[in-house]
Amino acid sequence: MLAWKNGAFCEVADGITVAQIHHGLSLFETFALREGKVECLEFHWQRLALGCAHLGIQSDQRHLGHLSKTAQWSPVLQRLLSAASLSKAIVRLVIVPTSKGCFDEWVTVRPLPDTPANLDLFLLSTVRDEAEWMPRPKSGPWHNSAQAWRELQSITSRTDVEGVQCDSRGCVSEATRSSLLWREGNRWFAPAPSTQRLPGTAALQFIDYLKHSGQSVTEVTQSFPLQAESMVVLRSTFLGGAVLASRCQRPTGETLWKADANQSYAQKILQEFARWRNQRSLKLL
Repeated sequence: MLAWKNGAFCEVADGITVAQIHHGLSLFETFALREGKVECLEFHWQRLALGCAHLGIQSDQRHLGHLSKTAQWSPVLQRLLSAASLSKAIVRLVIVPTSKGCFDEWVTVRPLPDTPANLDLFLLSTVRDEAEWMPRPKSGPWHNSAQAWRELQSITSRTDVEGVQCDSRGCVSEATRSSLLWREGNRWFAPAPSTQRLPGTAALQFIDYLKHSGQSVTEVTQSFPLQAESMVVLRSTFLGGAVLASRCQRPTGETLWKADANQSYAQKILQEFARWRNQRSLKLL
């Protein structure tokens, strides 16, 4: 398949992963491109900037991964989408440090799957690993999440599922490819950074939205919240950025938790959140 690297196009293996692009440490961001637009792109660049600063990479040195350079994305994406026969896609930007302050910059695209109406969760045995540094970067080769994803696939072949990872203390951290927030009564909760969870961009957006609407979010270290009325699974590539979980099961299939039958309030929140994200769309094509 076609990829972009440092201003030039090159052929790489179909479905190439971050680990295959570079076996060692790298930084990457993935986001959904729909109708030529990306929602809340600045959250991705803010997280990327934190990781780059740790590696001594200046923001303005990046070819594409900077808000001031959004106009330069169009010809790159047009060529990659055309080569892959895609009109919408998951776009991945990878930063590979080569020496102090120097780096390679990659862009690839892959098909964007449909967003499920809701998700079933499975509580995994794969323990969330320790971050390279804090705040946790989104970094390759991403071994721990890949291990959790393989465990989930060994449990079920369904696509409308996510696996829940806990830290070494048994505290909920995050899902294999998503972030988690939940509601108990009138309060919202999220895993604390000490659980080794990634600062997911969609979760950061959701927390920002809740705060702007007068609600608060408490970060906690606890086991799976069995008393939660609603569990929200957040992923930047989901249409609307989030879906509701229906239940959480053990790998044996035993139901650990079920969402309340009445999810009208949570569904209203997610609809408003989707509109909030759409208002913050940035056109790249």
